[in-house]
Amino acid sequence: MQPGSPDALFAAIAQSSDEATLLGVVAASMIYVAVADLIPGLHRRPELRDTASQALLIALGIGAIAMVRVVLPH
Repeated sequence: MQPGSPDALFAAIAQSSDEATLLGVVAASMIYVAVADLIPGLHRRPELRDTASQALLIALGIGAIAMVRVVLPH
């Protein structure tokens, strides 16, 4: 098992009493990678319309995550 592999993540979660914190850090890391991937595209096309559409799509994604949390409470 290599460090950083999904197996290591699942092993850390299984052994951790702070699962929510660990999952939050992992989710934040994935969101950072996804948004960082979008930023160069926004810099290449600085038109207001393109930037606004990207910001709207990001907001819709965040809203979709919030809706899932409301609909499927745990």
